[in-house]
Amino acid sequence: MGSVNNFTDDYVYAVHPIDGTKIQHVLYAGFERFNDVLDPQKIHDALFRLLQIGDWKKLGGRLRYRGDKLEIHVPREYTSDRPPFLFAHEAFDDTSIFDHPTAGQFPRSSHGLCLRSLPHEDICRLAMGPGFPRCIEEAIDKDVPQLGLKIITFADATLLVTIYPHITWDAFGYLALKKMMQYVLEGREDEVSPMLGAQEDVLSEIARPYRNIKGGEEEDPLLSRMKQVNQANQANQAQAAGNPSEPPPPRPEMDSRVMCIPREVSEKLHQHLRQESSDNDDDGYDSLRSDEVMAAWVIQQLSRASPAPRPMALMNLVNVRFIVPSVAKAQGVYTQNMLLVASNNLPPDTATGPVGPIAHSQRASIAHMAEPKNTAQFLAAILGAIEANVDTTAMSSTDASATPVLVNNLTSITSGMDLDYSAALVRQGESPATRTNPLGTVDFGYIADVTNPYPYPKLTMVGSMTGDGTCWMFGELPEEAWVAMEEYLAELSY
Repeated sequence: MGSVNNFTDDYVYAVHPIDGTKIQHVLYAGFERFNDVLDPQKIHDALFRLLQIGDWKKLGGRLRYRGDKLEIHVPREYTSDRPPFLFAHEAFDDTSIFDHPTAGQFPRSSHGLCLRSLPHEDICRLAMGPGFPRCIEEAIDKDVPQLGLKIITFADATLLVTIYPHITWDAFGYLALKKMMQYVLEGREDEVSPMLGAQEDVLSEIARPYRNIKGGEEEDPLLSRMKQVNQANQANQAQAAGNPSEPPPPRPEMDSRVMCIPREVSEKLHQHLRQESSDNDDDGYDSLRSDEVMAAWVIQQLSRASPAPRPMALMNLVNVRFIVPSVAKAQGVYTQNMLLVASNNLPPDTATGPVGPIAHSQRASIAHMAEPKNTAQFLAAILGAIEANVDTTAMSSTDASATPVLVNNLTSITSGMDLDYSAALVRQGESPATRTNPLGTVDFGYIADVTNPYPYPKLTMVGSMTGDGTCWMFGELPEEAWVAMEEYLAELSY
């Protein structure tokens, strides 16, 4: 349970060091589309009740500063003046979701092969409800809850939109909340897993053996690299300020798109990529998982679409929950940010070559980070950087010519998402002739940046959300990369 603030009657929870870094000061809108009509009041009540159970109440609090440190303040009792989350309901009872100018932009698997550009500003407007903040600073200044829930009902579907800061959790924590809401909806409160680490930071404990570097010992290489990148960035900024006539070359603008690849097209793609590999499988293509191949193919297409050959500075997100036994076996849920960054720098000839070497290079980078000592040392370096006020975003290559790309492979936690809100079902939406999922379950998910001061090119892979073999991914990449992928897949689909 949270401790009681000396000045108010609130529960006060810690914001752990990694949760509180500036890179987490991003506001997101998470979307889940149910291709059925659900009862918004039942969903509201399920979340309200969940945020009263044990330390799940931490998510019903408000971010506040004490000095320069963030805390989460939770009311002893939720009231209309101090609710656990902001809430809005918008109803289009006579309108199909696919006739809505913005919500209708989200594709479904029955649409077939699709690479759809999403109107970012329209998507963000759709997500907002009355009084919802547009940035972290606004949420803190207005003392509003860290979470906002907007439910939009249509004649044939329901869209759940959750507004949240990255400070609150990572994707695993987000999905854990949604699953616990399902248990409450179904009257299974006794099955709600306890929230772990609400006050004590398990990541600091994992890093502890490597935090006490004695005088004369070599500084952690990652911390040294972050300091070097910080210094290089500061030098480049100073040079640009002193030579305004010679600004640095502009980065290409990013285009937000969702990619839906049906099973049959995905199978053709894998066959084609296998043919591109060596005849005797010297590049190890046959040992790769499907999601590894798909990520490598996107990296290849991104690199090939570049106007000039450039190295790729890949930043792979790795989840501590799956690699540290004490966390993986814990009897409960850690919702906090538990992501490591496995850096992988690819030279142009590798990045533009066959997908086998790209994928194996990615696998080796992730496996290296997953070694217990390397995991602990990474965390120690990040915590050391936070204490030294070093920019923790500086984890990519020191090569200024490299293209940075953030790769977030969520396939292991999103494929066959198994999020069932049928306990709130009002009526069926999509007909059995076209639907591929059971009643009351999610058929599409998406995450949009509402505000993001760190607009890296990024790729998020979510696999097959409904278990029908369709491959879903979305991201922010240069337009020419999306066009290259679309043309490549179009040729395969004929």
